Amino acid sequence: MLDSKLTAVAFGVFVPFFFVVSGMRLDVDALFSSWSGVGKLAIFFVLFLIVRGTPAMLLYRGVLPLREDRQALALFTATQLPLVVAITTVAVDAGEMLSSTAAALIGAGALSTLAGPLHGLRMRRIAAAKRAAAAA
Repeated sequence: MLDSKLTAVAFGVFVPFFFVVSGMRLDVDALFSSWSGVGKLAIFFVLFLIVRGTPAMLLYRGVLPLREDRQALALFTATQLPLVVAITTVAVDAGEMLSSTAAALIGAGALSTLAGPLHGLRMRRIAAAKRAAAAA
């Protein structure tokens, strides 16, 4: 009983507080001050899609026969902001990562969290329309 209440307090207060503070410390100037920051953001975004999305495309070929369903799953699984924020916060605080690199990683994570589900839902609608057309 106490464990569930502590978990609720942690997820309701402390975790959002961590992400708000991390967002306030994001070095946006370093991200957009040069083309290298924007380039790193684009590269990290593509790498998130490849590293996290490709296994979904490959592993679920037999389970999800429509390619659009697998693409939607890949886009959903490629979203990854919380872990990136936590890791980059620790790395920057320890002096092991430049703030511009952390900003690029967090920006790519935010972009994947925003664009991935939106595009994934679009792919699901396309797959549903194909299934409906095939059934008719």
